[in-house]
Amino acid sequence: MKYRIQKILSYLLVVLTFFCMLIFALTWRTEQQAVTFVPPWEADLTQIAAKEELSAGDYDLLWQQTGLSKSDIDLIWVKETDIAGTLYRYQQRFLAKSAFDSEVLSGFSKTERIADRNQYYQLYDLQEGDVLLTKSTHTLCYRHGHSGLYLGGGEENLLEATVIGAPASLTTAAAWGGYPTGMQLRISEAAAAETGMSQEELGAAVAAYAQEDLLGDDYRLLSGIFGIGVETDATQCAYLIYEAYAHFGVDVSSRRFPVTPSSLLQSGTFDLIQVWGVDPLDPDW
Repeated sequence: MKYRIQKILSYLLVVLTFFCMLIFALTWRTEQQAVTFVPPWEADLTQIAAKEELSAGDYDLLWQQTGLSKSDIDLIWVKETDIAGTLYRYQQRFLAKSAFDSEVLSGFSKTERIADRNQYYQLYDLQEGDVLLTKSTHTLCYRHGHSGLYLGGGEENLLEATVIGAPASLTTAAAWGGYPTGMQLRISEAAAAETGMSQEELGAAVAAYAQEDLLGDDYRLLSGIFGIGVETDATQCAYLIYEAYAHFGVDVSSRRFPVTPSSLLQSGTFDLIQVWGVDPLDPDW
């Protein structure tokens, strides 16, 4: 009997050791995937910058070389006196290979941050209700990413549910430029139209609701099932955004549970406004 117990314990120890080694190897692989996407070529944008009207091909090239969508590009043509210089700055940052460090968030969760603050990426145009996503957070071998909701009124008004045990709070949108990967989403005109509002109106309404009702909600990993959610003042980073838009009848997740940054991206209800560190033609993960 004693020999049998020792044999079982030895077997369990071998299985546990193998499992730990597997998790370690997969985590190492996950951390290697944090390397930012860099376009394989650099285009000369000076001729495009000199144009008064852009073609569909011009917008596509700028998207692939700067990470700026048509929305931002049109705004640049209206606001900027030095269009070529603005495009060049965004292109060079988009093409750059920036060194980054890994920081512990809590427990086994880590995030990557660009080491040199001067190399932080710059968000060009944030509007109320815009959503920020990053791939640059993971727990062990699961790269779940992170998300935040912009409330307007200055870069300090980004609402995030960051870690278990901490309430949803206001952070700084500019800090998101320090992630090696990032995406800015805006609710689509079609999704907004279903509510009878424009993009701007729905974004403002969502931001106001989140400020009033979601700020301070507790982080709960299981938000979305077992009655955990709006009625219990519980949330998590992506579910917070789901709640904010669901209040106005807009479903912004491809699934009900778990709601994750990737399920927000896959929902088809957002327009991609700006990206960095990810492939503009294939930003999903």
